[in-house]
Amino acid sequence: MSMKASVIIPTYDRANILAYTLHSLARQTIKNDDFEVIVSDDGSSDRTVDVVREYEAHLNLRYTYHDDLGHRTASTRNAGATLATGETLIFLDSGTLACAEFVESHVREHQDGTTPRAVVGRVGGYDTAASAPPVSLQTRLSGSESLTVAQARAMGLADMRDGELARFEGDIEAALLPWRLFWTGNCSVRTTAFREVGGFDDRFVGWGVEDVDLGYRLSRDGVLLAWSEDALAVEYPHPRATMTNTENNYRNHRLFLESHIDPEIELFLSARRVGKDVHDAAVEYREWIAGMGIEGSALEPQEISSFVGRHAVFGPERSNDLDVLVTPMFDGTGPWRRSVGLDTRLPSGIFESVHISGVYQPIWRRWREQLLAEAGRLAARVTLAPDLGA
Repeated sequence: MSMKASVIIPTYDRANILAYTLHSLARQTIKNDDFEVIVSDDGSSDRTVDVVREYEAHLNLRYTYHDDLGHRTASTRNAGATLATGETLIFLDSGTLACAEFVESHVREHQDGTTPRAVVGRVGGYDTAASAPPVSLQTRLSGSESLTVAQARAMGLADMRDGELARFEGDIEAALLPWRLFWTGNCSVRTTAFREVGGFDDRFVGWGVEDVDLGYRLSRDGVLLAWSEDALAVEYPHPRATMTNTENNYRNHRLFLESHIDPEIELFLSARRVGKDVHDAAVEYREWIAGMGIEGSALEPQEISSFVGRHAVFGPERSNDLDVLVTPMFDGTGPWRRSVGLDTRLPSGIFESVHISGVYQPIWRRWREQLLAEAGRLAARVTLAPDLGA
């Protein structure tokens, strides 16, 4: 008989704070027989195995290990998910402390209603600059008592997504592109839904984006994203390789963009890069393309090489029935590349010229500089439709 949930914890050389995570999971309100914990090790060389053994008597605990071939969080989580027997997969970071009601709250979220959902839980105290825990948290860890939701809330620890959550009253689906808030430091999904979309994409290595990519594919597959205040966890601060993480994050953003032909991913990444409001940009984009329709098939990256030296248009001049926005120009309805034109993923200097169509007028005010920069990267000569101005 399968268990209600499998808690999957990826780890690498974090034995001390992994112990805090296991300590918190050994003090849950749900019965131990109803959930299992799987520690998936990305090649640790510290005393991680010893810590796991210390908690084997207190948890239904399993351990899997693969060799250290670099930071491979996506494949490490997948390795844990492969072993899971629970109806729901709960992903929790090593060093993140589960409140006493944590597992029970995640399980309950998946028992409400029939629509498949992925649940994102609050992570209090996540701060990339923090290096020491609050005194109140350290005090809780020194004893054998559990950390309750009420006690954690009393610490007043913020979640980095609080601004977005307050704006949409905790309704992630109301925040357009909800997958951007899907972080695997604390989240859950039905095991069947996870496996149907293929789990995490193992091509993501280093820090970040593999979780947003999974959230995107779940959302695209009809899985609703939901926020839970009760499935609360608290981050135990620890040093981070900030510069390396930033470099990995940028590389993984490129992979995310290149993996899905979707202008809204392009909008998401472009808005983040220049500090624009992601939600408002998405609203504006959807209003802009409403009624335009989409015809034909978007060109794959490998098909673009045949258009070297051609003229291109951002937005078809003589046809408004395409959601295209980079169109190699033959008769105005020719092959097209689906893109907003902010980050086309095309090689620099590929075209002889780029013309920015009057179709762009509704979004020109917000994105003028970015559109001009991208067009200028693709071609030395850029022209504008008269109604866009100089």
